[in-house]
Amino acid sequence: MSGLTLRLRDASGVPVDVSHLTPERLEGLDTAAIAELMVWQGAERLPLREVFTVDGTPGDTLTVETESTGLWGVGHGMTRGTIRVTGPAGQYAGRRMRGGLLEIHGDAGDHAGNGMRGGRIIIDGNAGDYLGAARPGEKYGMEGGLVLVRGNAGDRVGERMRRGSVLIEGDAGSWVAARMRAGTIGILGTTGSGLGWAMRRGTILLREQPAALSPLFRDNGEQRLSILALMARAWRELDGPFAALNPERVQRWLGDRSVQGVGEILLLKD
Repeated sequence: MSGLTLRLRDASGVPVDVSHLTPERLEGLDTAAIAELMVWQGAERLPLREVFTVDGTPGDTLTVETESTGLWGVGHGMTRGTIRVTGPAGQYAGRRMRGGLLEIHGDAGDHAGNGMRGGRIIIDGNAGDYLGAARPGEKYGMEGGLVLVRGNAGDRVGERMRRGSVLIEGDAGSWVAARMRAGTIGILGTTGSGLGWAMRRGTILLREQPAALSPLFRDNGEQRLSILALMARAWRELDGPFAALNPERVQRWLGDRSVQGVGEILLLKD
């Protein structure tokens, strides 16, 4: 497998728009042509060679090395191939992604997975706010694919989420699954206030007792659900604790009744 490596020259945190740099968009270009592509760095539009050092050969894998949090839109709209980020990925990582693999060996900023419809995002560090959530002014958030976070996530995970899976090995903040329409969110750590607020459909799978649960969710007691086996089977190929889950029994709540919701919160039982 051939690959191209871009190393960000400036670690100051000035925003750099890389939303147009994906394996399929670079296909057919040689290294010299790629070096002359224009990118926005802050308010300046510069040749890529002035913003990044460029090494390797274009192919199925694009590696971006950075010490800056300024990347914006890495993996935007990608449909195939692999993008590997070494360092922080900045905001809107994987926005409108349709396929392929985005690996982030560091933290991701706000709005990762926004508008995603396919593919996978693996975040080895933490994720910011609005993971898989709707961008302001947009009707839906994530609509497909899978996001796996090895660390923690911020507030409003999966807000207005419509489809797909978000798996968080650590903690999540407040307002998880607010106004969720469908999909699956799994969290192995703690959750904050506003869990499932105005949720209509979908599944929240928890290992820790929620700190605060709205009375608008009706307790359905302890249950054995066939969907648990399907979830476990789908996650077996993932490295880490989600691959090891073998859930049999859950405590189940249904809601949010204020919006006639039939979403479910499932608490794993030992």
